[in-house]
Amino acid sequence: MRSISGAVGRRFDLDPILKAAVSEIARTLQVSRCFFYQLDDMGFLRLTHDWAAPGVLTRLEVAGDVVTPDAYQARQTGRTVRSDDVAKDSLFGEAMDRQLFNELAVAAAVATPVVFQGTILGLIGVHQCGAPRNWTADDVELLELAASHLSILMMGCRVFADQGTQADALARMNEDLSKLYVELAAKDAQIDRFIHLISHDLRAPVVAIQGLVDLLRKGYENEAPDSKPRRYLELITHSADQITNLTGALLEYARLGQSSLALSEVDTGALLREVWQRLALKAEDAELAVFESLPVVRADRAKLSQIFQNLLENAIKYRSPEGRLIVDVTCQESDSQWQFAVNDNGLGFHPSQAESLFDLFARLKEVRNKPGSGIGLASVMEIARLHGGTAWAIGRPGKGATFYFTVSKKIAERPVLQVAPT
Repeated sequence: MRSISGAVGRRFDLDPILKAAVSEIARTLQVSRCFFYQLDDMGFLRLTHDWAAPGVLTRLEVAGDVVTPDAYQARQTGRTVRSDDVAKDSLFGEAMDRQLFNELAVAAAVATPVVFQGTILGLIGVHQCGAPRNWTADDVELLELAASHLSILMMGCRVFADQGTQADALARMNEDLSKLYVELAAKDAQIDRFIHLISHDLRAPVVAIQGLVDLLRKGYENEAPDSKPRRYLELITHSADQITNLTGALLEYARLGQSSLALSEVDTGALLREVWQRLALKAEDAELAVFESLPVVRADRAKLSQIFQNLLENAIKYRSPEGRLIVDVTCQESDSQWQFAVNDNGLGFHPSQAESLFDLFARLKEVRNKPGSGIGLASVMEIARLHGGTAWAIGRPGKGATFYFTVSKKIAERPVLQVAPT
């Protein structure tokens, strides 16, 4: 058995392993022929390796890929099949079996399955030609031991082959990720240029318009406040202010996608009270209700503050003209995330509008006369995504709305991408 193990155990290339195995088993048992069948993906036995002693025809030369009766019986029973004299053995009573054994000059045979953890991988067998042979228990045990070794080696080859395939796939994935990293860095560079355009090139004409309006206003100081020149100048000023506010909000939104997270332990209850204290001056008759203690979460404190501020400002802006504004904030914990809910008793919205609320520049048709840029909720969604979560809302017209956002408990660190200057 050592000679067989030594022959097949030095490498993990299956073909030479099986070739060495059949020749070494034949030499050790001193048989006329040794063969190996491998089970294919369809469950059929395929003769892959065949060794014959000098002057003895190989299986392939006589019967091709046909399964011999002894191998067939071993496959069907899942056990070793032993025959000291195939001509007299009741296992092989069919005329076709006798004919095939005669053509191969088989007088005695042993075949055993190659099994790994209950799964048949193939079959290995030996033939004695010319005269019957009384197989000893040691003969059968050695063949079964060889089959056991082969099953382990075959699985080892499969694992190594799978590892090689996985390594190739991983290398391709790493290459693709490297290309994607470069593309993302280039995109970030484009965003940088876009931010510069908003910050300088787009603001400069607006500042010039505002300066000219101030000069013109001095020439019409004696005009009545409702005169056409004064009214036109006020409209120009209002439009310029809108452009300034919109570009500022757009600039802030564009920077969100580039920013990394400054993660820390954030007491969301304390943070919410801070935000509400700033906003309550705009709505003295509004009430914030927190019915349960809010958790401490790992997040970017400044960005989480922006989410609360945007949602609370939204509630104040779209409050119902009837009754006192009440906003309540709750949080539910799951295994993977924190889910916050900001609920108000304001104007609400139709359920069909829920999906578009977080789109950039989205505004409800019914309240377009309200001030705003249409970027606040889009920023809420972007910040939630940076924290490994998302945002959504439910509401009914005149029945208030609830805005949800989630924060993952395992936030992926986002590196700041760098690109070489062009």
